[in-house]
Amino acid sequence: LRPSIITLLTRSQLDEDDEVRDRATFCLSLLRKGSEESKHVLLDPLPIKPHLLLRSLEMYKLRPTPGALTFDSLPIVEDTTPIAPAQNDENVGLENGTAIPAGDEETKTELPQNYAEELLKIPEFADLGQLFRSVPPKHLTESETEYLVRCTKHIFPHHIVFQFDVTNTINDQLLTDVEVVMDETESGDWELFSSIPAESIPYSATKTTYVCYKTPEEGVHKANFMNELKFRTKSVDPNTGELEDPDDEGEEEEFPVDDLEMSAADLMAKVPVPNFRTAWGMIGDSAELLDKFQLPQYKSLNDAV
Repeated sequence: LRPSIITLLTRSQLDEDDEVRDRATFCLSLLRKGSEESKHVLLDPLPIKPHLLLRSLEMYKLRPTPGALTFDSLPIVEDTTPIAPAQNDENVGLENGTAIPAGDEETKTELPQNYAEELLKIPEFADLGQLFRSVPPKHLTESETEYLVRCTKHIFPHHIVFQFDVTNTINDQLLTDVEVVMDETESGDWELFSSIPAESIPYSATKTTYVCYKTPEEGVHKANFMNELKFRTKSVDPNTGELEDPDDEGEEEEFPVDDLEMSAADLMAKVPVPNFRTAWGMIGDSAELLDKFQLPQYKSLNDAV
């Protein structure tokens, strides 16, 4: 069929549509080469979905890496497409394969956004390397409290950036010098890299404060952090939002929030694999481990399995 297909594609190069001519020229070039590489390009599916490839390329443009552009050099982008609920079901949503009861809004997991561009604009994070993934946000306070705090963990090669989004719900207060103080309570091996407070948070506004930790050199990056929201409060007119006393330096306050846990799951990205055999071959020998094991309590391999 190759000669006939080449003939049809050659005629398609005279088409009025630019895209048709471009596609025909591309396919002709591959067919005339006749190499094994051309066969893979034409027949094998992409190792990543097109919409995820677009997002990955956009992230790559923000922080290009030296060398040729390959799939291995592209940033990992998680597939955050929600699972559609089954029809005629009492549950209204599914998250990670678990049913969510109707009306239970607090248990729904928010999908991560693309934070790479925003984080790279912050000078303190400019040298952290490529963003691996952003963990879906977790609320650290109840929805009825005076101050709402939620945290998003951003995973870099040797650092973890904790993004705290703080909302002020009190109409006669202005929050200033807002920061979250974190204390790692298990290993003590985590090193504080930087902390960026929010300058001020007026009523009904949400501002962001960051805390960055350097990960331990060895071992599994598992930890538990105790957190406390610290800030100054200044009295304002509820109607206008203006300070009642411009010279007021504010009162220091502390507000406890829930603990945060770092687990192995935070370091794993959900990546779709359209073709497992192709993906397995792309891993290479560097990720392969060969070892011998003795199982004296079993008489055969089938019994051990």
